[in-house]
Amino acid sequence: NLLTVSMTYPGGSKSVNLQDNTLPPKITLVLVPREDIRALMCSIYDFFPNELTVKWKKNEIEETGFTTWPPKSFRNTFSAVSVLNVKNTDWDSKAVYTCEVTHKGKLYMKKASKGTSLIQSYPNTAVYLLQLNCKQ
Repeated sequence: NLLTVSMTYPGGSKSVNLQDNTLPPKITLVLVPREDIRALMCSIYDFFPNELTVKWKKNEIEETGFTTWPPKSFRNTFSAVSVLNVKNTDWDSKAVYTCEVTHKGKLYMKKASKGTSLIQSYPNTAVYLLQLNCKQ
């Protein structure tokens, strides 16, 4: 995005082009099945600058009790992870879960429910991804 700033002063004017280095986040949901719960992992990546907020909703009602790790720098952009634990009974009821990310005043979201196509991951893979995010 290019922003042009124009200034007028006695005797003339000047225009300067400023580059807006905002990159919107990309979001992927990953489902990690465990014994009696499932971890729904919201992977947020390739965004700049690093400020963002994450909310989870179940059937459009805000959820609490999720964990969000702070953004980490990676190749001139940032990545973050948020995890919501979901009971198998809630998942099987086809409740709709939404990961909402607010970045630079804009809302980005990804929805998931039992009937949707999601990336499935084994618990060890999810732990590895979380460790990578925390080490960066």
